[in-house]
Amino acid sequence: MPTPSKKKKAKKGKYDYKAIAQQTEGQVKGSKDRKGGGGGNIFKPEVKFTKFNPAKDEDHSIDIVPFQAGPDMPFDMEKGRRMTKEGNWAYTFEYWMHSGFGPLENERAVCPERTWKESCPLCEHRRELIAEKAYDEKKMNLYPKRRNLYNCVCYDTDKEEEKGVQLFDVTWHWFEKYIAKLAPKAVRRKKGSNLKVASPFKNFADPSENGVCIEWTIEAAKSKNDFDDWMNHQLVQRDYALDEELLDSALQLDQIVERLSYAELYKKYYDEVYEGEEGEEEEVEEEGDEEEEEVEEGDEEEVEEEGDEDDLDTFDRSELKQILKDQEIDFKVYKSTEDDEIREAIRAARSEEEEEEEEEEEEVKPRKKGKSSKSTPKKKTGKAVCPAGGTLGADFEDFDECDSCNMWNACDDKYQAEYQKEE
Repeated sequence: MPTPSKKKKAKKGKYDYKAIAQQTEGQVKGSKDRKGGGGGNIFKPEVKFTKFNPAKDEDHSIDIVPFQAGPDMPFDMEKGRRMTKEGNWAYTFEYWMHSGFGPLENERAVCPERTWKESCPLCEHRRELIAEKAYDEKKMNLYPKRRNLYNCVCYDTDKEEEKGVQLFDVTWHWFEKYIAKLAPKAVRRKKGSNLKVASPFKNFADPSENGVCIEWTIEAAKSKNDFDDWMNHQLVQRDYALDEELLDSALQLDQIVERLSYAELYKKYYDEVYEGEEGEEEEVEEEGDEEEEEVEEGDEEEVEEEGDEDDLDTFDRSELKQILKDQEIDFKVYKSTEDDEIREAIRAARSEEEEEEEEEEEEVKPRKKGKSSKSTPKKKTGKAVCPAGGTLGADFEDFDECDSCNMWNACDDKYQAEYQKEE
């Protein structure tokens, strides 16, 4: 595995590394238990950053760089409050993203319901369709995906390290899911080693010499029908502290994303102006802020139940068994059967069904809430071509021109739909 070329002992400075470690430790410990969020144009246009794109068929080594939270941190459904108080140190911005929607199916936006517990027109429409038994998750793209933003410094090469802090935007299933499970595990001293025995908990957001480096490997897909494999994640004890310059340059992650209002997101989805009552949008936002202080018992459970229907990793055993029954999947569940085995059986059945079905291009058009007689605009069509000469989706972000390409969204959508591995 690559290792940092600059290993520096901790020194006194303007930042209290012990306080940072204490404030981020609770977030790291709670990560694996959060039941809930890629990229594209979800960032504010005025924000400048270098994006970290880990290469395929290579080993990677990074340090997470903490940042001080702003007022727009995600809402923790389990605890009924924001994940991090404004001003405290945090290590990630965990969000949920809607993608592939709108008249051209190329829009993407942070889901306000799953991220900030605010009203979302896409989630509302999805529940309406489910109630009408008109929702088909294979043909519609209304469920948000869980992703994470990090500030990181990469040690893969000297050139990467010289870039300093980079923005790492990655699906939860490829990264956070693994490191959150590793954090509680002790890294024991080998016989004859002079290394200290590691504590039973590893805070990968600790900037001091007590922190850890995160290492993993990406194995490229073997064929067009296969997927990249993010694997061998591990937390490696380090003996150096992060430079204060890195903390200085860390992005305030909750302040770099576009937080669209209900009306703005409605316009993107339906391509129509929201005709709600005057002042309604502001009232929704105010109510969301009040809930952060005082949440009625049962509120978070209700939101979670309404939004988790096709995210198998968040379902409990009884819900998974109900899916087997509803979808008539032939899989017997015994007391010894693990929940993950049930999830894999459901995914396998769905995958088999998808292979047998012929591709259908006609989709259920979004219906404007309260005006079922009005149809939505027809989808514009046209064959998208990679300006760099590559294959759309298959060569996503493989060229230098990708960062400024006006086909980025379309290429990412095709990549996620046909080439990206879903857990």
